[in-house]
Amino acid sequence: MSGRIIDAGYHLLDRQIIDFDSKLGGKVDDVELTFPQDGSAPYISDLYTGTGAYLSRIAPRLGRWLESIAKRLLQEEKPNVVWFGTVQRVQSDIEVSVSVNDLPTHRVEQWTAQNIISHIPGASSASE
Repeated sequence: MSGRIIDAGYHLLDRQIIDFDSKLGGKVDDVELTFPQDGSAPYISDLYTGTGAYLSRIAPRLGRWLESIAKRLLQEEKPNVVWFGTVQRVQSDIEVSVSVNDLPTHRVEQWTAQNIISHIPGASSASE
């Protein structure tokens, strides 16, 4: 991806992230640009996923509020950030070189399964 010029709004936002096994890892809700101090062209350094990132784009105040709730629930300060260096291919989806299980979006799914879904009667047999 080095040196390729892309339109982030068209090529990245709302695209599905998949891993090398084609497992779904969330959608790109925002991007982070890094502006080098030497004045060279900015580049995409990170992809953001999750409700907080999406709502920060649409409704900044609500997005920050939801992100703060997620931080408290997950007891982590990290937002859902996927380093752009892991991107292998950008087409109708975005393929990354890491497993979906290693993506920060998977933390939310794990937390939800352990703390909410597992307490629903019959939830453990739902997949059977």
